[in-house]
Amino acid sequence: MSSYSITKTEENVTLVFGSIPVSDFVEIVGSCPKNSISSILSAKMANATFAFGLEEDCIKFQERIYPERLIEIKNQYPDLSIHAQMWIASCKGGLSSYALFYKATGISLTDASNDAHPHDAADFKRCRILLDNVPETSDTLNKMTKVSDAWEKLVRNWEEICNLMDNEAPNWRSNDCLANNTSNLIKSIIK
Repeated sequence: MSSYSITKTEENVTLVFGSIPVSDFVEIVGSCPKNSISSILSAKMANATFAFGLEEDCIKFQERIYPERLIEIKNQYPDLSIHAQMWIASCKGGLSSYALFYKATGISLTDASNDAHPHDAADFKRCRILLDNVPETSDTLNKMTKVSDAWEKLVRNWEEICNLMDNEAPNWRSNDCLANNTSNLIKSIIK
């Protein structure tokens, strides 16, 4: 039997917690304002299963709860640098960047295995942001060569991938990383 709860935030973001039947899910999505999005980031930051709302409302919600989330993370991981705490609180990592973080700190941020590697430019972007912003991870890349064959190949070609990404999507740090050539290069490397 499914057990779930729904909360509406002050920003009008609908948060769903728990396991929800498809029929109820469809009904909830249908009750959201027109042009609503499913916000994975809002859900992650709220420890919810799903989050729905207008994009601008989701951004307001994320901005409001980030300071609360940062305090929680500081209390949970007091020995990490403020940079690492801020990165965790932002919920902008993915499985491959979590694998890097795990190798650097021994802290697992996922229930999945800690050996995931980047599969495309978006994954690669998350890894680069982690490496650029969290001092604990600065010397981790070479350690990843022992994690898997895919990581070994990616590390060996890291500079080439970075150069292509920088040329193809110069604003990759602040925008969605729509870099098809970079994604294709990553896919060809990890074959």
